[in-house]
Amino acid sequence: MKERQKLQKEALEILSQCQGYSNLLVSFFEKHLGKSVLEVGSGIGNITRLLVKKERIVVPSDIDKQSLEKLSLQFGNALFLDIAKNPPQNLAQKFDSVVMLNVLEHIKNDLQALENVLKLLKPGGKLILLVPSHMCLYSDYDCKVGHQRRYNLREVQEKLRKVGFKIIKINYFNKLGALGWFYNFKVRKRTYFPKPFIFSMNAVSGLTQLIDKVIAFPFGLSVICIAEKVRQ
Repeated sequence: MKERQKLQKEALEILSQCQGYSNLLVSFFEKHLGKSVLEVGSGIGNITRLLVKKERIVVPSDIDKQSLEKLSLQFGNALFLDIAKNPPQNLAQKFDSVVMLNVLEHIKNDLQALENVLKLLKPGGKLILLVPSHMCLYSDYDCKVGHQRRYNLREVQEKLRKVGFKIIKINYFNKLGALGWFYNFKVRKRTYFPKPFIFSMNAVSGLTQLIDKVIAFPFGLSVICIAEKVRQ
């Protein structure tokens, strides 16, 4: 467990230096955010700071004590929330949007976690979901950081619909990153997060966006999805 937490925090610290990549990710879904936003698994706030706007209330959350302390210092309203468990009643149907990036793959019962997200959203509220894609990319590193699985497009669609979501938009994200992941973690069999890999993704974020738009090949490092709550 200690090794897992160390690897996760190392990755978050590296990602904190990659503003271009974070901006690219947020640009995919920002227009779908409502006035009240819950971020599940905020970590050290890499994405949180990009979500905060004058007209928007953003509530970061996590299960890690140290992360919560950092989030509270930066944003003042961090919440302890384990999305694998039934959420507190006072949070029921409280949010216009839930942002959950690279969280679901860590949860054994992912359907239950999606049910719990549904409980937090107002009717018509939006879930922004990012998960790692393709089990063919599953590596020793995935295992070490606590990934239960990687997903494909159809699996994400089926699970979201099963619990009561309607798919608004879904795509594979970051084709270049998938190639880099394959090289680093399947060919080289690395068991740590190499800085050059993420720094190179950050440097070519504009090219990544162009390739994702132009090339329709069904492959990418992640699946990114916007889904709407349709069930009361």
